[in-house]
Amino acid sequence: MAMKHPTRLLAAAVCAYLACGAIPAGAQSHLKCYRVRDPLPKATYSANLTGFAPETCRILVPAVMICVPSNKTSVSPPPPGGGATGVPNKFACYKIRCKRQDILNQQIHDQFGNRAITPRVGALLCAPSS
Repeated sequence: MAMKHPTRLLAAAVCAYLACGAIPAGAQSHLKCYRVRDPLPKATYSANLTGFAPETCRILVPAVMICVPSNKTSVSPPPPGGGATGVPNKFACYKIRCKRQDILNQQIHDQFGNRAITPRVGALLCAPSS
């Protein structure tokens, strides 16, 4: 089944991937993602990608999303707490198509709780941007 709205999991997945230590005072610790209209002409690239499992995927240009650093405040109700921290950058995200394969369940621990998730297939590749 194709994922219709990858934005729902994208920010959490990228933030978990980028978790890299303490956040300096005032630093932004989340990513907020926007769908975009990208004027690049359509193109397809092939790449070997790492992640939960190595995969050979096709990267589809133009970009479909851009993600920027963001803070979240005044969350109601307050989440259970905890979770990883990191200092994200801006990313341009592209659809990818990878062969479906079995990927082991992954433990997620973020501000919204602890749980095991089951990754299905790669959906986006987000490239660092300036």
